[in-house]
Amino acid sequence: MSSGIGQFGNPVAFSEPLPLYLLPSVRYYGERFYIDNLDVGYALAERPDWQLDLIARPSLEALYYLDQDGAAFLANIFYGLRPNLLSAKAVEDIERDFSYLGGVRYDYYQGASRFGLSLLTDLTGVHHGQEWRAEASHRFSATSGDLQLTFGLRLLSENYTAYYYGLRKGDLGSPIPPVYIGADAALNPYLRLDYHYPLRANLALVAHGYIEHIDDELSRGHLIASSAIINWFAGISWRVF
Repeated sequence: MSSGIGQFGNPVAFSEPLPLYLLPSVRYYGERFYIDNLDVGYALAERPDWQLDLIARPSLEALYYLDQDGAAFLANIFYGLRPNLLSAKAVEDIERDFSYLGGVRYDYYQGASRFGLSLLTDLTGVHHGQEWRAEASHRFSATSGDLQLTFGLRLLSENYTAYYYGLRKGDLGSPIPPVYIGADAALNPYLRLDYHYPLRANLALVAHGYIEHIDDELSRGHLIASSAIINWFAGISWRVF
């Protein structure tokens, strides 16, 4: 468990970042089955330098559409009105469901570095989309703490982006011109930083940073108002058991 301060960025027009004060952490590793926070996996094959897993995780984009009391009013003050089509109140009423993604992941290890590939598809029938992910990470260890740097690419299918990043019929309560409906497939690069400095056996300072560039095909749409998603958190982590 970590307590501190941070935010979960929200690229949807007229929306505010979600504040973060607590970050629960759940990890369990059995002989083959494991839980790593939101990831649930099963090792199909494992060698000293590589591993092939079945994996499942929820998509987090539904968080962009959670109710935010007063967010529409404040967003109008700070951002003004999106021309022609959207208003803050209209966006506040848009809803998207969580989906659960599942598929395979391959990781290759070389010293303190890891290279991973994964292919996930919607198991819940919410949007029938897919996510392909490639990433490379390296851990730097020193007396001043451990820093892990990760660079990755997310390739999102058209069904995925159309559901979470585009307008759908019925979103605004009035007819939407077809040109504004849906979204194209997208390639989003991202960078993640994770810092850990132990204070005691079960206590540590932690910091996390994540920035994801949103494909221009999505950020030029009417629903997405930002070209990047920025998440961050800093605080103290402790182990309960």
